[in-house]
Amino acid sequence: MNTELIIESERWAPSAVTTMARVIHPDLGVPITAATITAAVLSVFDLMAVNPNEPVYEQELTVAEVVFDTYVADAVWHSSNPPDTLGYNFRHDLLEPAEQFDTIEGHVLRLRYELKRTGKASLWVVHERRLLGTLGG
Repeated sequence: MNTELIIESERWAPSAVTTMARVIHPDLGVPITAATITAAVLSVFDLMAVNPNEPVYEQELTVAEVVFDTYVADAVWHSSNPPDTLGYNFRHDLLEPAEQFDTIEGHVLRLRYELKRTGKASLWVVHERRLLGTLGG
């Protein structure tokens, strides 16, 4: 069963996109750790494109850089209007999206992270970012 919770946000184009989430193994009821994830893949879709189901960008991520073994409640978490003080165990910063694909005002980007597990269904983190006009523009 593929269950997705979509994180939604707005940001000035073409600024960085930070995705933070708390991810739990649905079959085990415990948080994921780097040891339980075999691969992490980012696919970015432009939902306003002619073919919104075709990724405009893909990247294999280093699991240990995006999945944490304990929850992190740092300054970034607290400055993002979080729902609580517990923190996240998944984080990715897409720092320069304008250098990797078009970031056009009014478009909605879907960042879909597939977290692969051995012998089990993949887990998904999905972040939709609506791009506002250029800051100061």
